[in-house]
Amino acid sequence: MTSWGREHEADAYANMLEQFSKDGRLLAVVSDSYDLWNALENIWGGELKEYVELNGGTLVIRLGSGDPVEVVTQTIERLIDIFGARINGKEYRVLPEFIRVIQGDGVSRHTIGNILATMKAQKQSAENIAFGMGAELLQKVNRDTMKFAMKVSAVRVAGE
Repeated sequence: MTSWGREHEADAYANMLEQFSKDGRLLAVVSDSYDLWNALENIWGGELKEYVELNGGTLVIRLGSGDPVEVVTQTIERLIDIFGARINGKEYRVLPEFIRVIQGDGVSRHTIGNILATMKAQKQSAENIAFGMGAELLQKVNRDTMKFAMKVSAVRVAGE
């Protein structure tokens, strides 16, 4: 998502919606590359709000930075403020079908329980979230094991 640059973050998100979000499809988009709260409030919930609501697919806001319990519950709360929520049969708040959240970084059997317990205390339905299954759930080998990570990508625009 950073290949478009910070100044074109909204354009990168719009491109993802245009290319991949259609009727009945799920589209997960990394949304915390720069500033998650700005992305939620000013891009997804501002500039692109109508597109998110009406494109027919489900946008999944992908999180990966910060304390998982705090970031997940704050993200859901902010999305409820922006897009609204319905109350399910168990009296928990559920985001509209066109928007959800996924947390992958720092996910373990312990953090999942902590996230869900905090969501329950805040009357946020578990329907709002999915969890990524990273290395922590297997042998806990991750980018912090050797204090090193390498990510490589390439972008070609107009043949260059």
